[in-house]
Amino acid sequence: MYDGNGELKRLPPEEAAAQGARAAVLAAVQRRGMALADAPEALRDDRAVVLAAVGRSGGALQYASQRLRDDRAVVLAAVRQYGPAIRYASERLRGDEEVALAAIAQYSAVQTGWHMERGTLRFREKAPLLSCLDPALLRSRDFFQKAAQVSWEILRDAPDEILQDAAFLRPWLLREPALFPLAPEALRADCDLLLELMGQGLRFPDAFAGDIPPAVWARQDFVAQVLGRYPWRFSMLPLACRKNDALIRDVLRRWPSALADASEALRDDRAVLLAAVRQQGDALQYASDRLRDDRDLALAAVGQQGDALQYASDRLRDDRDLVLAAVRQQGDALQYASERLRDDPEVAAAALAASRDGGCYRFFSPALRDNQALLHRAMALDPRLIRYASDRLRQDAALAYAQPLAFYDAQSEPRQAELLRYFTHKPQRLKALFAAPWSRRSIPAALRTDEAFLCAFACAHPSLLRRCPQEFRANAALLKTVLARHGGAWLWIDPKLQQEDRGLALLAATGCGAMLRYFPPVWREDREIVLAAVGQWGLAIRYAAEPLRRDRAVILAAVRRDGRVLALLPEALRADREIVQAAVSQKGGMLRYAAAALRADRETVQISVTRCGRALEYAAAALRADPALRRLAAARCPRAARDASAP
Repeated sequence: MYDGNGELKRLPPEEAAAQGARAAVLAAVQRRGMALADAPEALRDDRAVVLAAVGRSGGALQYASQRLRDDRAVVLAAVRQYGPAIRYASERLRGDEEVALAAIAQYSAVQTGWHMERGTLRFREKAPLLSCLDPALLRSRDFFQKAAQVSWEILRDAPDEILQDAAFLRPWLLREPALFPLAPEALRADCDLLLELMGQGLRFPDAFAGDIPPAVWARQDFVAQVLGRYPWRFSMLPLACRKNDALIRDVLRRWPSALADASEALRDDRAVLLAAVRQQGDALQYASDRLRDDRDLALAAVGQQGDALQYASDRLRDDRDLVLAAVRQQGDALQYASERLRDDPEVAAAALAASRDGGCYRFFSPALRDNQALLHRAMALDPRLIRYASDRLRQDAALAYAQPLAFYDAQSEPRQAELLRYFTHKPQRLKALFAAPWSRRSIPAALRTDEAFLCAFACAHPSLLRRCPQEFRANAALLKTVLARHGGAWLWIDPKLQQEDRGLALLAATGCGAMLRYFPPVWREDREIVLAAVGQWGLAIRYAAEPLRRDRAVILAAVRRDGRVLALLPEALRADREIVQAAVSQKGGMLRYAAAALRADRETVQISVTRCGRALEYAAAALRADPALRRLAAARCPRAARDASAP
């Protein structure tokens, strides 16, 4: 605390303790608003503390003093964070329209349903809101008009006197058809309104048919209008209407699925079925057994929709011309053909030609799945289809090389072992199979004791060492070969070796300096290992032991490898001429971190500008104006001389 003259003023012990307690409570409620419950009574009346609490958790308003529960700004902050917190506001503010609308806006943003909370799956429900408001507000039509503009869902909980107001509810029904079951009968029987709602597609589901009064469906003119405009609404009609063959004939041209409720006589009418399948091929499923065996009718159906073949009779599914027509329209229709035709090369080739993903290959006969030409055509669409090929084709090494991932997964374990030996000298293939983040493959049992293979396997990519058995990861002699190739493999060697084997640590540091971060303290204090690490990656000096981070030889090795190390050094070392010149010769822009004396040293600045023209802007003012240095900087970067002139 300071007095009026700017001098430090000592506070009485009681006042200092009170201010300390206030700061502690303020920090606590900023982390967790409900911590206000444990605050002293005096601080629950502190406006700043309560505002911080309700801003974090609106429900903390219940622990505020009565005075602050009647504070408009505090209550607004609470309901904007948690709408149902309005229940803790004063009676005056529960009737305040602005406060209520703010609560409704937050309430509408809360999503109900299952969600993850701190790693646990919980079901979130909305707390009731309208019951917390002033009853006088709930009788106001104007309030609900404004509330519905914020969130129409609030109308679901509106009182009956509001929902029974047809003039009020009608425009909201057109905007949000989900309110239809709540509407008064006068609106639910309004034919013009129903026709408008039915035109909104899935927003007005067929399930609402039960909410339409029976008297409405009894009006033939209304039913005719519905089917004339929206024939797909046929399923909303009462069962008695759906069984009317005359009505079905009228709607059939626009909605063939109406045959589902037709009489047996209508389903056996060839003219009716022919018109239906030309419009929608799978309408063949509604035909009588006699018509399902009608070749011309079936041809019309599969010509419109190939998989309508499944509804044809067994005799027609063995008809070559009919099956060819079906698979040319939809390749996967082959699955419904007879066994004889699934073994026909021409039918299979036609199915593959029509298929977008080659999925029909799964339905070829065993003999055709042994056909190499067909397999090549299928794999051009989707390489994974090799898993459905014959055993002979799955042994094809040419296919293995072309599609390693799909091919490998299609093999038995002995064959997988053989393929891995084949891929031993092709590290890119091994990486594709095992090193991808999503890979869950493991080494076949036959190779888990093969040391020559495991060495070659681990050398393909450092992360592959984690796939190797524990015995291999504990074999120091074999690991030397792997670490000499990839220092990063240190992460997956046996922890005991990481603690005890200095030679392996030195190899890892030489191959990947960043591994110094994962070394145990004993190796971070080893000067030779640290020198090897910073020689490979200068910034590894950050992970060296404290005494070695001040070792001049280590620092010089680090800055010669990466000039950015200069930014990590203390002020005293940034004034060392040799260290700074080594840093700027590697990365000229590091002149900005040099001591002021060296930024005024012509030789140091010249080395820096030779490396990076824009480094001139970090030099002392006298050197920034030097013509020779400006020419040198401009030769490296045309903008450098101009930038160096800026104040």
